[in-house]
Amino acid sequence: MFSPATIAIPERVGIADISRPTAQRCFEASIREWAATSETTFVVVGTVRGTTTIFSTRDPKRVKINVPTHYIAMVYRAKPTPMAIGVMVPNNAGHLDVRQFITSVHDLEQKTDYRFQLPQAVAENTPDLAKWPTRILDHEFFNKDIDVQCPHAPLS
Repeated sequence: MFSPATIAIPERVGIADISRPTAQRCFEASIREWAATSETTFVVVGTVRGTTTIFSTRDPKRVKINVPTHYIAMVYRAKPTPMAIGVMVPNNAGHLDVRQFITSVHDLEQKTDYRFQLPQAVAENTPDLAKWPTRILDHEFFNKDIDVQCPHAPLS
């Protein structure tokens, strides 16, 4: 199980700082809102390593870096009722609504070989989007307030 000493939502570094800045900016806002209604929320973000490499022409050594195929996140709310979601977003253009990539943590573990060590009943539970109100990006507005840029998605 994760402990607050090892994983927490940082105050100054967000998901959008280390992954695709578009939809992730809205997803990060959603996570912070979820955390405000929970006593304890743990977040793990990462990537799925791809085989494509790139380098910057500004780098005189032309060091190659790996391009991830997907960005992932796991969010676990321990209280008031334990629940968790997994998210696996492809690293390509056009993914503004992360809701279509939300899955159970168990499914995320199966696809990625990450192991989050959550209770089995929590990991296998299919997330109910009504319990995870999510902000989405309909279209990008730079320098706009988060409520304009990332409105709450209607419940379906």
